[in-house]
Amino acid sequence: VQTCALPICTLVHDYQDPSGNNGWSGVAAVGNSPSNIVSNPSVVADQAGYLEVFARDSSGDVVHAWQQTGAPGDWQWGGTPVGGGSPGATTGDPEAIQRPDGDVEVFVTLTNGTVATAAQTAPNGAWSGWTNLGGSLAGSPQPFIDANGNLDVFGRSTSGTLMVDTRSETGWSRWSTITGSPANLTSDPAAVKNADGHTEVFVTTTSGALDHVFQNASTGGWKWGSALGGNGTITASPSPILWPDGRVEVFYT
Repeated sequence: VQTCALPICTLVHDYQDPSGNNGWSGVAAVGNSPSNIVSNPSVVADQAGYLEVFARDSSGDVVHAWQQTGAPGDWQWGGTPVGGGSPGATTGDPEAIQRPDGDVEVFVTLTNGTVATAAQTAPNGAWSGWTNLGGSLAGSPQPFIDANGNLDVFGRSTSGTLMVDTRSETGWSRWSTITGSPANLTSDPAAVKNADGHTEVFVTTTSGALDHVFQNASTGGWKWGSALGGNGTITASPSPILWPDGRVEVFYT
């Protein structure tokens, strides 16, 4: 998480100690964290199983650190920002994901609503420069690996609809509105893979309700379900998870 005693904002963490125990290590800085972090962090495991954490700093760069024994606090911060520098005027939170090929890819929204991405050129390797995917997002992009191994990036558009851009073996599909999307969405989307493999995405609306849309894993088509409730009280992005027994549970405030 990010902690601030303005104007200093650093990245801190807490973990179970030992693993599986009810005890926690206590809050500590993530290595020699920069003091100008301005976003929430995004954490992903790399191909070797080590954690990498990403955040946006006040200069617009996406900075990152990775677990490394012997470094300060066992975390090493990269000397060069992801992508070699800022992709432009950034906003919101960067979001990272490990692709099926083992590379980690990072996405961030620019102030003009377009989405920039940079990826490792090889698992645990160097980073590419930034590529702009276009789009018109009003929040942070949400990457997700679907049942076919494609990389989907979901986002809420400036018109309040749910959009997706998909990367397959042939490249990016370009942004499109998910069929039937309402135009009153207020949160960043959150996706989960159901027990049968299809993708389900949850979003909140201006009425404070929780909407969801799910994908047919065979045809790729989308279908919106009935609102799940909320009674006009949901104020933040939902967080879904798949239980070991195949049920999906959604948390929200």
